Amino acid sequence: MKSKSMMLWLVALTCGLVAMLGVRQVMNREPVEVAPAIEYGQMLVAIEDIGPGTMLSEVNTTFKDFPLEAIPEGAVTKAEQYQERAILTRAVPGEPIMLAKLGARGVSGASTEIPKGMRVVTVKVNQTTNHSGLMLPGDRVDVMLTFQSREERNGRSVMMKKTKTVLEFIKVFATDSMRERVGESAEMQAKNVSLLVTPEQAQLLNLAENSGQLTLALRSPTDEAGAEGGLIDQSIFEDGDSSFGIADENNNNYKNNLEEAKADEENGGADDIRKFLANEQKEEPKQIAAVAPEVEPEPERPRWSMTIFSGQDSETVDFEYDENGKAVRLESDTPNNYQRAANNVNSPQQTSLPISNPNNF
Repeated sequence: MKSKSMMLWLVALTCGLVAMLGVRQVMNREPVEVAPAIEYGQMLVAIEDIGPGTMLSEVNTTFKDFPLEAIPEGAVTKAEQYQERAILTRAVPGEPIMLAKLGARGVSGASTEIPKGMRVVTVKVNQTTNHSGLMLPGDRVDVMLTFQSREERNGRSVMMKKTKTVLEFIKVFATDSMRERVGESAEMQAKNVSLLVTPEQAQLLNLAENSGQLTLALRSPTDEAGAEGGLIDQSIFEDGDSSFGIADENNNNYKNNLEEAKADEENGGADDIRKFLANEQKEEPKQIAAVAPEVEPEPERPRWSMTIFSGQDSETVDFEYDENGKAVRLESDTPNNYQRAANNVNSPQQTSLPISNPNNF
């Protein structure tokens, strides 16, 4: 009986201890903070691919709910903000529409993309001048003009072809009607290229196009260095100089290659084309044998024959006019060559010489 009482006391003590620890733990626990309600707002996003200059509407855009913290400043949040306005840059599905990328109200098309104070001038190109389709909107080009002008060379007036870079680092605004890059691998054989220029450059470009042939030189968009070459003409090919290209993409390697080439030139390499051309120019011209002037043949003088009859004998004598217009008897190879001409006894005899005609001489 006594042992049972002890067991009950132990169980009661254990339960009381557990209950005390549980109450203390509950009392020491910090209260759980209730998360505040998230506020949402609407933002205009594109639901399809929208090209530059396209008017925004419910067909290509829609409002979606976003947390206010996720809505960037300057985003379109009201319908009246985008109505009758076109987007200036391409928008892809899901992209937020920003007010800064919208044009003026009621204005659409490519003109909305022209910056203030700039002009767009279009020039004709072909498969060669547009670099076989490599030239795309956004690229940078130099505009070179090849023309002819008259110059005095060695006392003579000659026409010389000349080439000059008239515009540098010009942005390609469009190729034909394409305003943006469709893809690096897309083939494009444009016949017209539109360039973004200042008003002064537009005048210069128009004058250049009507003065000769334009060539567009494609260049790196990160290369803003000016062109080193000035005006050149055909006489540059008479100097015998050559130009070195970049043999390696590494600029240091290119400089080393250029220095080595210059060293070879100073050492007198046999394969140097410039020295070869210089030696060719130093060679004495070969003497050409004198050719006797061609003498015009003497014009043929009028001739005639006369038969002289003496009885039954006859003699044929040849005459011609000399340079004074007188009739001269020609010597025969067989003088006194008489022939029997019995059958010609009744033939009429010529008793006088024909009258000379100096005009036929």
